[in-house]
Amino acid sequence: MKELTLKREICDTLAIIAVVSGASLLSRAWPIRILLVYCFVMSAVEIFITSYCKDRECYPTKASILFTAPMTIALLIAIALIIFVRLDGKEYLLILGLAMASDAGGLICGRLFGYRHPWFSEHISPNKTWAGYIGSFACTLAIGALGILILGLPLDAGHIAIIAFSSTISAIGDLVGSGTKRELGIKHSSDYANDIKVLKQLEVLMRSRHGYLDCMDSVSFMVIFALILFS
Repeated sequence: MKELTLKREICDTLAIIAVVSGASLLSRAWPIRILLVYCFVMSAVEIFITSYCKDRECYPTKASILFTAPMTIALLIAIALIIFVRLDGKEYLLILGLAMASDAGGLICGRLFGYRHPWFSEHISPNKTWAGYIGSFACTLAIGALGILILGLPLDAGHIAIIAFSSTISAIGDLVGSGTKRELGIKHSSDYANDIKVLKQLEVLMRSRHGYLDCMDSVSFMVIFALILFS
């Protein structure tokens, strides 16, 4: 499998932003809600398959159960909140924009300026750098401010809070997802899912990002934080 490049990451992020933006323009919140529920369910399916097929052995290992539980629980909570908590389509768009801005900002600044690695992520995701976290924070602030202006959302305490903490929440989700994959000995969440024809076909939307979980780990934590904040 080819390594993820900076150019490819930027193109993937822009493509997903275009898809989500188009969905929000066609209607209100329901297209985004359906898309998120689908992606979160597929992320949970990838975790299940990876846990049970690790090293081609069809039984769960102690590590797979222990280290996939937090991510699985987060995905289930996110699905439940999307179903029962109603938000405006513009707020969903802001949430997704912030999550993707955090991911893109962290990767770009980490690749260009990063050389110091934080102690708390060196064993979970050793490629993370302080420059990446700073870039993620700066990018979410910029996209958050731009989103508030373009979408016409009020600059109240809730929206300020989600913009201010989005990079931290996204980073936590990313680290939980990275920790899960590292303990299971895989690089991308689709490594085992692609061995099953039906799931490989269903992965077309997120294939270039190496699986649903790789794309949805930080988004799921952002959705939980935002829906609790706005509920």
